[in-house]
Amino acid sequence: MEESEKINLFISYAHADAHSAAFEDFRQYIIEADQFSDVINPWIDGEIQLGAKWNDDIMQNLVKADIVILVISQAFLNSKYIKNELKVAFEKEKEGRCKVIPLFFESLTLTEDYKFLENQGYPSGPKKIKDLTSDTKRGNAFSEFQRKILELAQEIINNRKKNKAERSLDQNKNIPEKLHHESNIPERANQPNHIQNDCKFYAIIIVNYNYEFLPEKNILNIKANLNSLKKTFTYNFKIPEENIIVLENNTSAELYEKLGGLTRNCSKDATLFVYYSGHGIPDSEDFY
Repeated sequence: MEESEKINLFISYAHADAHSAAFEDFRQYIIEADQFSDVINPWIDGEIQLGAKWNDDIMQNLVKADIVILVISQAFLNSKYIKNELKVAFEKEKEGRCKVIPLFFESLTLTEDYKFLENQGYPSGPKKIKDLTSDTKRGNAFSEFQRKILELAQEIINNRKKNKAERSLDQNKNIPEKLHHESNIPERANQPNHIQNDCKFYAIIIVNYNYEFLPEKNILNIKANLNSLKKTFTYNFKIPEENIIVLENNTSAELYEKLGGLTRNCSKDATLFVYYSGHGIPDSEDFY
């Protein structure tokens, strides 16, 4: 399997738990498991290199995670930083972009206020990981957990393949025949310029990159891609510049307002191309 096709697994944990025997078993069966090497890329903050911006690394890996394991303990619940990770993880889950799995390390009295209690966790019985005092019992528990993670990863991979195939079919159905010829340029590209100005084709480009964790070089790449995309719509699809709308770092409220204005101005038979790029990280007041 190509590296880019593997499932990204993010471990959210408290450093206070990292020196326990239970966590050493967790490291062996999950973080460093040979069984994962062909399918899953586990990531833990111990992989951050010297001199790197640790918050940037953590958030970048959390944003691209397909599965997030929460190692639930009292130290985990007490961590202020982990609250930020939970906020991002559950926002991603809400958008259908990751699975969040609680791994209960300790027996705790938990109130319904904890959102992760809505998710099926492991172990599901009364005894939690640290309650299993023998190496054999912990090993058996982690072997089962490892199997469940592999099953979930394979399910995500299968769903990706299925969705990709369905999108490909839908795209082929929806693209007009005139876009299928060799040049892939709409037929109206050869029409006189004054007709193109009355064109019923529009493009809206929505790009969000105003994230604290995003390195400057990534932002420069995004802006360069943005300019290339505008040129593609202008020169390949012959969409007039005044029909191309670019929205950068807009909140959801601003997007609703501007999209509403666009739909009011477009005729019913207009064609709209939509391009979106962004991670959906919540800020303090609204959501990108």
